[in-house]
Amino acid sequence: MDRFVAQGVAAETMRRCAEKLGLGGVGGILVLESWETVLQPTIVIVGDCVPFGRDLEEYTEDNNPAAKAFRKFAEMLYTGVNSGSPQIKGTRSERFGGLVSVVGRTLFISFFDGGTELQNAEIALAALDTLRDVFNARLPKPYLSD
Repeated sequence: MDRFVAQGVAAETMRRCAEKLGLGGVGGILVLESWETVLQPTIVIVGDCVPFGRDLEEYTEDNNPAAKAFRKFAEMLYTGVNSGSPQIKGTRSERFGGLVSVVGRTLFISFFDGGTELQNAEIALAALDTLRDVFNARLPKPYLSD
């Protein structure tokens, strides 16, 4: 299966899992082969969590699930480890809810923000499991506890 189609299938799993938990939020999936320089993640917006035209005086990065989700993505892309990992030192590690698996030279990233850290991780893991099934790959299970 084409990796972009696979990302779309995993994104649909992410959306359904978030809706089942009654959550709105922002997440994404990326299958990065051979450390390419052009990234094409599939982004998922669930619910009314990113409406336009909000009052700018109310804005903080902490009440913006898109900002938190993309910080997770950037952290994982840079470090190659799950967001919020105790392995990350010297930086403000983003909350848990993003998962990374590496198989050969292919990087699988799944991230979500909109719930608790465990809910975010559950949603990200559901999408990563879908990628595992689609690629029939032996993706290592991500480390989920502190």
